[in-house]
Amino acid sequence: MLISCSQSAPPAMKFSDWDTFKGRFVTSEGRVIDNAQSHVTHSESQAYGMLFSVAFNDRETFESIWKWTKLHLQVRSGDRMLAWLWDPKTGKVADLNNASDGDIVAAWALIRASETWQSQAYADEARQILESVKSLLVHMRGLDMLLPGSEGFESQGFVTVNPSYWIFPAYRAFAAFDPQGPWLKLERDASALLAEARYGIWHLPPDWLDVSELGINVSAQRPAWFSYDAIRVPLFMSWAGIHQPARDFTAFWHTFGSLSLVPDRVELHNDFIHFDTIFRAGSQIDRLCRYALDATDGPETYPQVQWHADTSYFDASLMMMSQMAWLELDAINKIHHRQVAN
Repeated sequence: MLISCSQSAPPAMKFSDWDTFKGRFVTSEGRVIDNAQSHVTHSESQAYGMLFSVAFNDRETFESIWKWTKLHLQVRSGDRMLAWLWDPKTGKVADLNNASDGDIVAAWALIRASETWQSQAYADEARQILESVKSLLVHMRGLDMLLPGSEGFESQGFVTVNPSYWIFPAYRAFAAFDPQGPWLKLERDASALLAEARYGIWHLPPDWLDVSELGINVSAQRPAWFSYDAIRVPLFMSWAGIHQPARDFTAFWHTFGSLSLVPDRVELHNDFIHFDTIFRAGSQIDRLCRYALDATDGPETYPQVQWHADTSYFDASLMMMSQMAWLELDAINKIHHRQVAN
């Protein structure tokens, strides 16, 4: 069954969570700050803020975030993708290279905004970003793959990819928005690759992969970890209704029993686990995966946003997305159950 993920999140999301998120991480100018990394701003953080704004029907904040993004990040020459890093110390872009997850989520948020608020302008801006993504980031040699950025990820004989940048529910929305695009092929090939790219005793995907005609390997240039990047893989796959891979993730998380926290990093070459920081999103993504595996599970699995003094922007964002995904899957399942009953 093809699941469309273009609709906004149902109203069950708590407006208090959005108010808290805005109060902590969104400036009056529309800049979304990463409080764990010297208050820098990423294309990812801006895009997440846009996505949440639509989910809460907050057009004023959406406009503010998108305006800041266009002014400060959509400044690359020759395309409409976003520079990935802006430094408040200099008030300038620190790296003009893009990060494809930011581009993908920004386009996805714009599509949702165009539908929610009936805006052709948002749809046109989403299409501009997607045309740049198709032109510069889709690597087509055997397997179709989305590159992490336009520069620095293609080498002689292999490409380096980040599986957490493959945002499967966005691919579904893009396929409906741009039917001639590569989106469903990207989804199929990414799913097939991720079925193989599992390492260690828990069969986890790494943050970074090297892919060549000879095979798939943990990236030789980066640490062989399952950590802050790869933890988004089960989130995005479950959100899109790709349920089977969730079994490996829930088996890993259940190893830690009743702990409210899960490891924030696993070294895949020796299975050594780390609890270096307080990272609460893992347990909420686990709740989403368990619901994706058993849609009859009750509301006790509902992922809540856990606000503490030390909650980081990234942790809060993943908890909010887990909640959005759970609610959207729940709405789809209820429609399916009604159709079956009739």
